[in-house]
Amino acid sequence: MMLISRLALAVLSVLALARILPGYVGQVFPKDYETVLIAYGADPQRLIFKHYRSGKWSYSDDGGNSLTEDEVRTALPFAHFRELERLGRLPGEVAGWPFDPEAVARYGTRMRLTPRQLDKPDFSLYTLMESEPGATGLQVPPDMFRMTERIEFIDAASNRIDEAKSQRYNRALAEAGFTHPARLAGDNPSTQKNYDNGVLLVDAEWRVFHLWQVGGEPRVARTDTVLPPSALAIRVLQHPGREYHGIVTLPDQLLFLDWEQHAPHRLPLDGHLPAVESLSVEETPLSWEFSHTRNETGTRKFVLTDRQLAPLLRHTWHEGDTDAGKRAMRAKAMGFLFPFKLEFHIDERTQHSLYFSTFGAPWWVTMAGIASALCASILWCLRRHGRLPHGLDLLFVLLTGWLGAITLAVLGPLMRSHPGLPAWRNTSPMQP
Repeated sequence: MMLISRLALAVLSVLALARILPGYVGQVFPKDYETVLIAYGADPQRLIFKHYRSGKWSYSDDGGNSLTEDEVRTALPFAHFRELERLGRLPGEVAGWPFDPEAVARYGTRMRLTPRQLDKPDFSLYTLMESEPGATGLQVPPDMFRMTERIEFIDAASNRIDEAKSQRYNRALAEAGFTHPARLAGDNPSTQKNYDNGVLLVDAEWRVFHLWQVGGEPRVARTDTVLPPSALAIRVLQHPGREYHGIVTLPDQLLFLDWEQHAPHRLPLDGHLPAVESLSVEETPLSWEFSHTRNETGTRKFVLTDRQLAPLLRHTWHEGDTDAGKRAMRAKAMGFLFPFKLEFHIDERTQHSLYFSTFGAPWWVTMAGIASALCASILWCLRRHGRLPHGLDLLFVLLTGWLGAITLAVLGPLMRSHPGLPAWRNTSPMQP
């Protein structure tokens, strides 16, 4: 039993170190890598790159020409139309389209989706505003609701369930065919928007429903869209142009839900993984621009589509050799010290499901790190305990590298003695 207890404590310690220690050690390496934002200049047709490094911005186009800030404003009139309007330099037309500032504002959606948003704390409380507030404008409602075996509205002031309102909304959902419990829900609690587009709900059968509050009464739309059980999240959109109601996140793709029928439209992203990659979305009256990247990769993929999401242009940006060399050096150093790191499964949203990953170092670097950890563990055991480590201790370090060596140095060896060798001295912190 003592061996099992020691082994369990050592394994837990290694897991804790694998989760925490790489983050602190990684701060030793400079991260002044170049970051780039990509945009499309419609007139003339070219890509504009905004480079950021060490607190400074620089600009260029796909021809390698350097640009000034003023030239960037002119090249990207949709993104900078407010500034151009103040300067009195709005273009008459862009790519044959008569430039209309009101249309640019209406079709100027910008979004950023990150893995952290999928793994944020989920309190399962949602906001439903009045969709037709009249002259008063959008107001923060006095209650919030939760989805359990029914929908329950909870008054914020008294923390009590509003049974009358809850029953009205439960009847409306039941009449629409909603099956409890809800799988997903997506709201937008901000009042800084032109209108409130209600809440998107996914029922137990993975069907999408849309719930609004109109004149204090429920309005429910049952859609024909049934999501796969792998869906990670649903988000309601407040699209000024009223073309899309929401966006659905799947493990390997994103879907827009259109305005007319909530029909899903897949975004044409090449190999995008929402759980590990950040996505930027920009809309113009002529097109959609999508740009996604993954941390520590040094690449960014850009997709330009028309208004119907048909791809028009794809581009992949790669960082320079200097930054690539820095990343490779960091990966080798981290791989030498840590054969693995511990992270959480982001799609679980509970922080209970763990998985192991590596730093992308060559295998021989990782093996060299494990060999050095074995040597260090042997030397420490000889100096500290006057004997060679037990085979179980060596196996533990062989599997865990420096993480295991540090653990045994702090907690003491797993086995008290080695057959045929001098007994373990009573100097270990683990000695009862």
